[in-house]
Amino acid sequence: MDTKAIFEALAEELGEGAVSELHDNPAKDKDPWFVVAGERLVEVATKLKSDPRFSFDWLECLSGVDHPTEKKIKIVYHLFSYSL
Repeated sequence: MDTKAIFEALAEELGEGAVSELHDNPAKDKDPWFVVAGERLVEVATKLKSDPRFSFDWLECLSGVDHPTEKKIKIVYHLFSYSL
C-alpha cells in the first residue's frame, strides 16, 4: 500500500481533520508524508499499528522541528512496517 492509499484510507475511515496535506511528489519530496492533527495523533497511530492493512510496527525516528515564525514546534514521526 503506498502513501496515497494509506492517506486516503485514514481520511475516509477517521473522518475530516484527522489527516491533511499529503506530500508525495517524488520530484519534491524525498520521503512521502502527511500531517496528522495533534488531537487525533493517538487515534491515527493506533489505526496504523493495529489495522492489518497498515501494520506499522516500528517508530524509526522521532524529531522536533522549530517553526519560530509560527511560534510552534512540530513533531515528526517516521514510521516503518517490517511486515509489509
